[in-house]
Amino acid sequence: MAPKKLVSPDKPENQFHNLSGWVKFYKENGKLPYNKILCSHCKRNPTSMFGSNLKNTLPKFKDNMEDLLNGFTCRPCRTFASANKRALEPKPDKPAKASKEVVPMTCLLYTSPSPRDRQKSRMPSSA
Repeated sequence: MAPKKLVSPDKPENQFHNLSGWVKFYKENGKLPYNKILCSHCKRNPTSMFGSNLKNTLPKFKDNMEDLLNGFTCRPCRTFASANKRALEPKPDKPAKASKEVVPMTCLLYTSPSPRDRQKSRMPSSA
């Protein structure tokens, strides 16, 4: 789906074709030339970037429009990168959690000699 055009058709729809032009347009107009930008990672998934979405996203890039246009990643790429990062991170040793269940403990106390130990063997002798 092509991004909705806000300016004349002579401007490139893809921010990577004319990054400085997009930044200049933003500084002059307070909005981007098109409503959608491409993911900087996959360069395929267009993401809406206007109005409150632009207003909320720009501070994450320290209000630097060039960094946003060069560094924004779509949700699938962020999800994939996050999952891979978590998989590669070493797992800290966690102490075992105390169980809330009360498990009865059985203590077997062996006392010797028992009365049975003094009895004669019940096994027939094989002589």
